Amino acid sequence: MSASSDQHQNVETRHRQQTRWEIILPAAGAILLIVLCVGFVASRAFLPTLNDSNRVSLLADWMLLVFMLCPAVLCVLPFALLGIVSVVGMSKAHGALGGLLAKAENASRLLEIKTTAVTNQVNQKTIAVSSRLGLIHKLLGVFERPDSSENGKGTHDAS
Repeated sequence: MSASSDQHQNVETRHRQQTRWEIILPAAGAILLIVLCVGFVASRAFLPTLNDSNRVSLLADWMLLVFMLCPAVLCVLPFALLGIVSVVGMSKAHGALGGLLAKAENASRLLEIKTTAVTNQVNQKTIAVSSRLGLIHKLLGVFERPDSSENGKGTHDAS
């Protein structure tokens, strides 16, 4: 393999690793947060001694959990799943289109090189012809009308 191909694979591998970390770390953080919240609620519910004030607090905690937090999680869950599915889909599409985009990039680079070469050849030939015809242009300039500003007469009509 060539050096550019190795470099392209290295960049692609690094990009995939970064993408994985950008997906795994937030997902792991969310799971850890959920586990900590459930553990906190469970510890509040089952560890303390159950006197009258704790029973009311325990009931309030469970009602908050059941009637507020669980429906909120259920309402947000489709959006979270949609985000995860879209990220996975974009990753697969990026992987599938990577080869095609690399071919298009190489074709564009080749077209640029060929266009630059042809343009340079045309420029060199134009400059060569212009330099050869410079003397003829000066000689043919004898037959042109002189500018009125050179004669000092200004611009007047002959009519």
